[in-house]
Amino acid sequence: MFSLLGVIKIQVQTRDAKCAGSMDTKLNDLRDRTKPRSHETDKLLVKLKIEGIDILNSQLNGQSVVVWIWCHSQKAIENLQNLHESNQLRDECFENIQPSVSKDINIDSNQFKKTVGKFLRKHLS
Repeated sequence: MFSLLGVIKIQVQTRDAKCAGSMDTKLNDLRDRTKPRSHETDKLLVKLKIEGIDILNSQLNGQSVVVWIWCHSQKAIENLQNLHESNQLRDECFENIQPSVSKDINIDSNQFKKTVGKFLRKHLS
């Protein structure tokens, strides 16, 4: 059986460095099982895991946060792309992680499409 997987890098723009710092901290806290999480956050992480998507890491970069997302399969990449195109990646995922700032979050659609497109072309050809 052929298993397709990849890491997608997403740049999340926020309104200011303080907001970005808070989001970065919360994203990194997701990996620490000793940190308390809300029921909604746990539910979101389980949903993403079922869809083959894991948030691996994040890194603060000025007013933005670079987020690395591991897609376990081609279907997971398609799921991530659908979440992005329907704004659910911004409105549900990042709103849950950093409440009240989703309207200030901007995921560069062109960069996202280039990253996903390069990955799909590389592994499907």
